[in-house]
Amino acid sequence: MSKIDSQSKTKPYIFIAISVVLLIASLLVLRWHVNAQNYRADLKRNGVKITALVVSRSEIEYPTPEGKVRVKPIVSPMQGTLKKFTSTIVYYDKDNVKKAVLDQDDSGFNITMYVVCAKLFGVGMVFMYFGLRRLKKYRK
Repeated sequence: MSKIDSQSKTKPYIFIAISVVLLIASLLVLRWHVNAQNYRADLKRNGVKITALVVSRSEIEYPTPEGKVRVKPIVSPMQGTLKKFTSTIVYYDKDNVKKAVLDQDDSGFNITMYVVCAKLFGVGMVFMYFGLRRLKKYRK
């Protein structure tokens, strides 16, 4: 009987630990995404605007003072993959020409990341609720 009691008393702490991990993960993902979003906005504001050629489904090529550069854009296109041999507008960093972002609306990517953060946070709060409820139950 004491073995069962000791196992059931550790379960609230497992729920609380999982909750803390999920809550921290949601905040870290949110922080990463906001920083990446700011970087892309800064690149669009201060970068060099140029027309690039799509050379494969996920790579673009554009001329720079250092020669032609072939890279994958920072954010994937919203509408599936890029169409081969079409042109698109990109912004690249003057200091690092391999950093490029497509001239597109990133709202689909942003909404997806915010939904992921909200789900992690919500599930973390549910685990915290169940953990605290069990902890209260076993303390009586």
